Amino acid sequence: MDKDPTEETYDDFLRNKETLNLSVLINIMSFLMIITAIIISADKNDPYLQLGPNGDLFVLGIKIDSWPKYFLLQVFLYIIELSNTYNSEFSDPILVFNIYNPDKKEINYFTRTELQTYANVIWTINSVKNILMVVVSISQIDIAILKVLYSQTSTFYTIRVLLLAKNFPKEKATKPVFYSLFSSGKSSSGKSNISDEYTTIKGDAYEEYQSIV
Repeated sequence: MDKDPTEETYDDFLRNKETLNLSVLINIMSFLMIITAIIISADKNDPYLQLGPNGDLFVLGIKIDSWPKYFLLQVFLYIIELSNTYNSEFSDPILVFNIYNPDKKEINYFTRTELQTYANVIWTINSVKNILMVVVSISQIDIAILKVLYSQTSTFYTIRVLLLAKNFPKEKATKPVFYSLFSSGKSSSGKSNISDEYTTIKGDAYEEYQSIV
């Protein structure tokens, strides 16, 4: 039987994991370099480096000089980041797969007008929002950092949803505590099955695990 060329081998997995580990290390080092440069060389009187509301903080022409205004700004940014995450993680893949995938020659359910309308409306609005968010990000450093944090907290949920829709054979042999914490399985009593799901590999499960790795 011919091997599926798209199937990942264990060697491929090791190379991919090594690449990801190196990427994490490079990102951490570059981030520390940026922070160090700012701490050593930046002008502490620069309005961009101020924190919280102040008389010099203007966001899209609105003066943010009080904590209630600053809090409302954060709520606004979080909602915007939630909408951006939903579009990029759920809407964009649908449009890209149906419009730009060269192997998908036949669209069975969408009409040509529907895809054209969805793509132009969603991507035009996103482009305008991105321009406005760039202006917001350059107003003050704490706003830029919080904006990134809001984006990442929202993508945590969407990534989890997408991962739960995939099959992970290795997890059939053992489910670590981290997986159990986010699983929705419950016992008949309504309590979480964390202790049941975190099992030791032995017997048939061990043989299955060996066949996977």
